[in-house]
Amino acid sequence: MRNTKTNSMAKKATKVIWAIYAAVCCMIMSTVSAFAEAQGPTQGGGNVDAAAAWNSIFDAIKPFLYGLGGVLVLAGGISLALGWKSEDSEGITRGTRTLIAGVAVIAVVSVAWAFVKV
Repeated sequence: MRNTKTNSMAKKATKVIWAIYAAVCCMIMSTVSAFAEAQGPTQGGGNVDAAAAWNSIFDAIKPFLYGLGGVLVLAGGISLALGWKSEDSEGITRGTRTLIAGVAVIAVVSVAWAFVKV
C-alpha cells in the first residue's frame, strides 16, 4: 500500500502535468488565432492559400507538441525510477504508462508531420 508521502507527490505531479497541458492548449489556441488574424484576405480580395496557412500553423504548433511529449517522457522516467527504487509496482506501472504516452505523442507528431505537410 502506498504511503501518504508518495500519494501527495503523485497528486502534485498530476497537477503539474495538467498545468503544462493547459498552458500548451492556450499556446496552441493563441497561435491559431494569431495566424488566422495575420493571414486575412489578400489585397486581391481572395483568401490565402489554405495549405500554406495550415503548414504555418502546424510549424508553430509542432515544437510545443514535441515539448509536451518530452515532458511526459521525463515525468514517466522519473516516476518509473522512483517506483523501481521503492519497489512499488503501481509506481512502476504508472511511470511506464506515462513514458509510453510521451513516446506516443512524439511519434504521432512525427507521423502527422510526414502526412500533413503539403
